[in-house]
Amino acid sequence: MGKPHVIRVVLLALCMGGWVLAQGANTTVDPKLAHDYAQLEAQAANRQGAKQAEALAKLAEMDFDFAHAGYLANQTTEGDQQLDRATQHADQACAVLKTEAARGKTGGVRNVEISLQRVTYGLKDLAQRVHFRQRPKVEAVGSHFADLRAELLDMMFAPKPSKGS
Repeated sequence: MGKPHVIRVVLLALCMGGWVLAQGANTTVDPKLAHDYAQLEAQAANRQGAKQAEALAKLAEMDFDFAHAGYLANQTTEGDQQLDRATQHADQACAVLKTEAARGKTGGVRNVEISLQRVTYGLKDLAQRVHFRQRPKVEAVGSHFADLRAELLDMMFAPKPSKGS
């Protein structure tokens, strides 16, 4: 875990709710964090192909960070909503990569897989920390992220069809 990630998690824990700003709640938000999220959303909307998938995967990472902070602050509704958004962003990223792979392009798969790996491992840790009532949801989302990663790993390491076939 790199230093920028640690700083982001600390800011999330202190400010809880970078995402809440976008939801219109009355929570103090770190403006830089809100700006970074909005910038990533714009990149995801304006880019195509692998670059779009990578931006969506980074959004999924940030959504997970918000969810993690929400759960740790006993704001389980917000945590659940953020996990749902993380799942949506990850699903979108993988759908983009599948479309690109069908066109013969494989760029961005590694970077998206790394983002999903970070979230998957974070979800395993989070499942051990949340209240037992939230654990099934966190574990289910973790399982879903693990499945997405497995698909990406298959894309990366599947044998290439031979030209003679």
